[in-house]
Amino acid sequence: MLRLGSVAGGATGFPFSSLLRPPRSWLTANQELRFGTRGGGDSLSPLLFIIAMEVLNRLFSKAADAGVLCPLGPTAVRSRCSLYADDVIMFMYPATREAEAIKAILQLFGDAAGLTINLSKFSLSPISGCEPDLSEIVDVLGCQLPISYLGLPLHSKAIPKSCVQGLVDKVAARLPAWRGSMMARSDRLVWIKSLMMAVLIYTMMANALPAWAWTEIEACCRRFFWAGADTSVHGKCAVSWTVVARPCELGGLGVLDMRLMSLALQVRWLWLQRNLDDGDRAWVELPLKVAPKVQYLLQASVHFVVDNGQRTLFWQDNWIGGKSVVDVAPALLWFMSKRTKSTQTVAAALHDGRWIREIRGGLSIQAIVQYLKPWDLIRDVRLIQSTQDRAVWRWSRDGRFSVHSAYRLLHEGSIHQPEVAIIWKTWAPLRVKIFLWLAWRKRI
Repeated sequence: MLRLGSVAGGATGFPFSSLLRPPRSWLTANQELRFGTRGGGDSLSPLLFIIAMEVLNRLFSKAADAGVLCPLGPTAVRSRCSLYADDVIMFMYPATREAEAIKAILQLFGDAAGLTINLSKFSLSPISGCEPDLSEIVDVLGCQLPISYLGLPLHSKAIPKSCVQGLVDKVAARLPAWRGSMMARSDRLVWIKSLMMAVLIYTMMANALPAWAWTEIEACCRRFFWAGADTSVHGKCAVSWTVVARPCELGGLGVLDMRLMSLALQVRWLWLQRNLDDGDRAWVELPLKVAPKVQYLLQASVHFVVDNGQRTLFWQDNWIGGKSVVDVAPALLWFMSKRTKSTQTVAAALHDGRWIREIRGGLSIQAIVQYLKPWDLIRDVRLIQSTQDRAVWRWSRDGRFSVHSAYRLLHEGSIHQPEVAIIWKTWAPLRVKIFLWLAWRKRI
């Protein structure tokens, strides 16, 4: 994967000028397309810049069709180029010839658009588990290796321990012993809450941290809150940290349980992938690697309103009275392929009763009995081609997902403590509320 700062740049044996040649001559000699600023210094409309950068994407698509660039591996990758603000991220095959071709295409685009290349802002990162010798490619493009995007490490596998250790060290640096010893316990509580939101949430939105990292981070927070110094909390920890990291109405102090928050943030990505209003996102067809319990949480929390049936999975999604076909007839799973179960949509399954033909082999008595249940439930279903399917989040009034609702869902089953609400509704300072909370827990 190649990240560009500014665009433009080389040459190979392919006639790249044909990529920019229009089917009819609409540019006269010595004319250029310039995107940037007018003569008076006024910025052009951002829409014009977007149009210009779309030309860059079309150039790479045309080069791929002509065989100049190697095809991308995953079929779900829609675009070779992805633009965000002033950054361009590009997928390329790790070969010197491809690097030279990309550099030449950038040079053509730069000559036409008036942009210049900045090799010092190029950076390169190997993905898909491939670690080839990139020295020749780095020499061609002048890239930096490896990369970190928006402050987060990029990797196709699990994040290396060295990168995660850097985050743990950053949290520990924000909780220095000299500062905690001069702060009241209430101030330390506010400091920990703000630290969780400022440092950890941003990282967890993209990466799932390992268990050892949470253990070390919680140990740092526990020492800072109870002791105010980098010393042992033996005999000073009045309440278990699992109790402290609960919502206030559940008897805690409202500190985020980062393990549960991590699960809620992972569910967010699955929701964005399945939220049919955002189906134009470039990454929605890519597989997301999450823990099985995250997938189960989404499965139990989302049901679908079927209209045209093109984006709802027939077997796995909850679309029959809030249940899936798998829930209604689990014995049928043994008589179909995994690919059919995970990819067949409602529209494809209902077309000429195709879902029936996907059930193969000699059915058992139990499977035959269960087969009749979905048959009765879906035989009267009529699709509406003019409207798209809609996903509904069960745990909010408007049916829209929020991390807050997912986080609160993970606390379901805990005992509510209505009497503790009196403590947090008082006008007393926070240090007094913490004292009353400890007294209520009989930990004074």
